[in-house]
Amino acid sequence: MVTVNLSQGKDYFTQRNNKVDPNGTCGPTSMVMALLYSGYKLPDCGDRQPEDVLTEFLRTDPEVQEYFKKMYPIEFSKKVPANELAPVRAFGTNRWMKKEVNRFAWTARIQEIVFYIKEKKACVVSGQWPYRAGGVEKTIGHIVCVCGFQTAQDDIENIRDSSQVDSSRIISLIIDDPYGDYRTGYTDARGNDVIVPYNDFLKIVKEPGQNRKWVHFIV
Repeated sequence: MVTVNLSQGKDYFTQRNNKVDPNGTCGPTSMVMALLYSGYKLPDCGDRQPEDVLTEFLRTDPEVQEYFKKMYPIEFSKKVPANELAPVRAFGTNRWMKKEVNRFAWTARIQEIVFYIKEKKACVVSGQWPYRAGGVEKTIGHIVCVCGFQTAQDDIENIRDSSQVDSSRIISLIIDDPYGDYRTGYTDARGNDVIVPYNDFLKIVKEPGQNRKWVHFIV
C-alpha cells in the first residue's frame, strides 16, 4: 500500500477555536490548511488566526461582495455568508492571496483529487457528514481539506495524468477535518489525518454517490 499525506509535519487547524463564527467557518479553515499544505505562504495576519482573517475578508471585501451580488443575487439578498458559497470562496481566496491559488470545479473526478495530491497540492471538498447530537443521528453540511490518500497502485508516484489513476485500487482518502472525526459523529474533536474509506468518500462528498465532486483544487 502507498500512502501520501501532505499534512505530515504541518500544523492542523481546528475551527472550534476561531474567533469569527467558529460553527460556520469550516470553509476558510479548510482552505487555509490546503494552502499551507500545498506550500503557499499566507498574507501577514499579525497575531490573528489566518482563518479568521480570511473569513472577514470574504465577508467584507468590496470586490468579493460585488462578485457575490452579481453571481448569486438570491443568496446575497438572503445574507448568506460569502464564505459558504464555493465559487465566491474561490474568488475571494484568490483576491486575498493576490494571485490565483485555487480553482473550483463542480464535476471533478476522485481520480483528479488523487492526482493533485500526488502532485503535492491539497484539495477542499464539501459533503453531508454523519453527525451525532443528543443521541440523535443526522448529517451536516461540512467542508474539509483532503490532504492525502492510500492506494494499492504501486506506480502511483510515477503517473503523469489523472487518467492513469486506477480508481479500483484507491483504498481511502485522508482528510484534515476542522471540526473533528466524522467516524464518531464529531463527538471527537480531533480531526487530524482522518482516514475516509473510498466508499465513504464516494457516498458523503458532493455530489453524493457519484464520481463527480465539488472540489477546490489548489493550483
